[in-house]
Amino acid sequence: MPSSNILISQIKGAFALLPNKAGKWRRAWLFGTWNYEFRTVIEIEPYQLGTVLNFLGASLVPKNAWLKEEFEDVAGAMKLHENASPSCLSVRGKILVSDNEWEDFSYELLTPFSQFKGAHHIVHCGEDKRSSELPNFVDGEKLGTLIPLRITSFEIALMFYESEYTIFLGYSPTPLTEIRISALDRKISITVTGERLKKKEFSPSIMKNNSVLFTH
Repeated sequence: MPSSNILISQIKGAFALLPNKAGKWRRAWLFGTWNYEFRTVIEIEPYQLGTVLNFLGASLVPKNAWLKEEFEDVAGAMKLHENASPSCLSVRGKILVSDNEWEDFSYELLTPFSQFKGAHHIVHCGEDKRSSELPNFVDGEKLGTLIPLRITSFEIALMFYESEYTIFLGYSPTPLTEIRISALDRKISITVTGERLKKKEFSPSIMKNNSVLFTH
């Protein structure tokens, strides 16, 4: 099993190949657009989950989401239930509450809608939700590095918007690209999909928000 540094290099290497050197492009002839799909699985040891969570949280999740501020053209792609705000990060783990006594905890980073910015951009903001076992003073951005915590699983899901023209609405921000990463049972599953893309390239928002990963 590779070290944590090598594992992170493998993840960065996988993303650096996207979209033109890995994954599959398919032409949607009816709409004159392109669809894209990339999937890979990387093996991981349980003790590496915290390190990888920290790296991906810093690389993928918008900084302003951690700061509970507004950000443009990206939002969470998970929903805990039908009426919930979308979540971009879900973490499960255990917290040490006394000598040799661990309790389960959960953490969610939500991205509720804030406003539209003109006809081309959409704005969301960050908001966290945590179980009672996880104290409020614990920084969600640092969950993977805190000693009294053990990360058992996590999922990151983000959708990226691009201004798209339709006959009925004119121009409006539309989610066209999505990244999903789940870590569970000694495996990290990475899925990147795109739909109705005008060119064989990702939208500017995904490249701007994830420059650490999409480095060629």
